[in-house]
Amino acid sequence: KLQRPSPDSALQYAQFLAGQSRPAEAAALVDRILAFAPEFGPAHLERAKILAGGDDNERAAAEAELALRYAGTDKAELRAAHVFLAKTYFALQKLDQAREHQQWVQANP
Repeated sequence: KLQRPSPDSALQYAQFLAGQSRPAEAAALVDRILAFAPEFGPAHLERAKILAGGDDNERAAAEAELALRYAGTDKAELRAAHVFLAKTYFALQKLDQAREHQQWVQANP
């Protein structure tokens, strides 16, 4: 029996790929991470960033909502998801939703 791979190290490599302007490779790796760790919130947020970079803000917001749901009590993950959602909803002209996430960020420095 093989151990489950660490989603953290794989995510770091996906982030490296995205930073090297290799979003297709990063997206493929994030897909693989989510195949074995579907509730790994940071991978959902990374997928959201990749989608937003490709101007697919609707799907990016949906992925970021998943990241928020799976963040649990991790303040850094919660903050990153709320910041991303505030920006993305603003770009989508969904101002009420953007304001809700912005208020959370301001209330939780």
